Amino acid sequence: MNVFAYLRHHARGDIAAALADPAGESLSMNSADQVRASNSSTDTSGAALADVGPAHGSSDAYAPELSAFDGTPAAQENVLRKCLDASFDHADPRVRGAALMILDRAGRLGAFDTLVKLLSRKLTERFSLANDPESGAAQSTARRWLELLRSHLGVIDLRRRRDQADSARFRAYAGGDADAIQSERAVAASFLSDPRPARRCAALMALRRNSDVTEQVTLKIFTMATADSDIDVREEAVRAIVAMSRSTRRSDVKQLLAKIVQNESECGRLRARAYQGLFFVDAKPYSEWPIVKAGRADLDALPDDTDIRYVKDCAEGESD
Repeated sequence: MNVFAYLRHHARGDIAAALADPAGESLSMNSADQVRASNSSTDTSGAALADVGPAHGSSDAYAPELSAFDGTPAAQENVLRKCLDASFDHADPRVRGAALMILDRAGRLGAFDTLVKLLSRKLTERFSLANDPESGAAQSTARRWLELLRSHLGVIDLRRRRDQADSARFRAYAGGDADAIQSERAVAASFLSDPRPARRCAALMALRRNSDVTEQVTLKIFTMATADSDIDVREEAVRAIVAMSRSTRRSDVKQLLAKIVQNESECGRLRARAYQGLFFVDAKPYSEWPIVKAGRADLDALPDDTDIRYVKDCAEGESD
């Protein structure tokens, strides 16, 4: 397995495991608010980097052992080296994930150059790279590795915040019918015609998690995305369509979403939702996502840099 394949296959699972653990939850450093707070602080020494060496044996051992980081080169290298060792070698995925989050934050707090130097050595040793760890090529690989780590953290953080919001929203929409709507696909589909908009929203949320939706139900959801009288229902229908079509590059889905974006009489929030959905369905790189470029989990309106030509091509079925 090469350097980047290792990161793709292991980092997301390890970070997710760390976040699922109560101790690891406290080490989540990746939300926009936390990063802004860190960057605006006058203390950029990196206080609260964790001492998570491979000797630790329990999943919550790293949380109480947060150690002060005085910023001297020797102390910085010592803490970062321990985090690197833990991120690759610790037996517990929760500890590996916590170490990865700490490394990312260390890079944001001014330790990036030191981290690149140590990581290039680690990667050279771990994957038997031909390059000298001090060479430009090895350090370029280390920088790219850290960029991908940050990208993975961003995806995980967005999904996590989305899932938390979804859970609360579903409970509010479904009310006393939550168990029934979640019980079977056919029952959820029957609620698509419920006279109460909230129940239609709940049904859409339940169905979008199902990969085995019938063509008839799919067509119903397509219609709801543009024709339902309730804005919340139309938005949940768009969410469902995007979730069921992610990375498929389906031209009919892209046409539908693009036409919603082009509809100036539609709610700005829904147009923004459809625009972001195009990037999901088209499997665009994470760095190009509108929500990532805006640094937000959701958009209230189309961004100023909306790619009008791309939207037009999608609406006309001409995009790649």
